[in-house]
Amino acid sequence: MTKSLIWEKYQQLPASSREAAAKFIDFLLSESVKSTPKQNGDKKARKGFGSWKGIRLSPDFDAPLEDFKEYMG
Repeated sequence: MTKSLIWEKYQQLPASSREAAAKFIDFLLSESVKSTPKQNGDKKARKGFGSWKGIRLSPDFDAPLEDFKEYMG
């Protein structure tokens, strides 16, 4: 969708809906900033699952639990 088409549709909205649309756009922009990993050497950039400093998963993390043995074929 082009900017001009979006602007045209926005202008057709009543004033109360324009305010709601503007708030929704602000919300979408804030969410897109949150979901974009930081770059340029920022230490807070996400490195992947299990990368929290000091947190380690045990080697048998995915192993079946004894408690559920009777339910597993």
